[in-house]
Amino acid sequence: MPILATRADNVGSLEFVLVYDPAQLELAQVERGLLSGDALIDSNSPRPGRLWAGIIDINGINGSGSVAVVKFMVRDNVGGTMPFSLESVAAFDANTLVDIVTGTTPGELSGPGTSLLSPIVTFQ
Repeated sequence: MPILATRADNVGSLEFVLVYDPAQLELAQVERGLLSGDALIDSNSPRPGRLWAGIIDINGINGSGSVAVVKFMVRDNVGGTMPFSLESVAAFDANTLVDIVTGTTPGELSGPGTSLLSPIVTFQ
């Protein structure tokens, strides 16, 4: 599942917590997205259902697209809608280190092999 960003302009660092239902999904892996090709990315799961991720790019992230890709395994006998939300989002300009105002849009997976609505970070 990609974590999408819109209107990124010289974003030097971005961190967020992705919230999901651990009864439905098992976290497998976190990778860089298309916008964060050479960026340093780190992640951990401080407790079930919460994934912290941090991305640093000294050249700045620009544009719209995926900043990270989170891979999950769907647990057995799970169906229905699986919601995702972004919390504790913080972003800073690559040059000035001034914080960047962000907004978020939740996402959801409607079942294995079906439609996916990725969560989005929008830079103001």
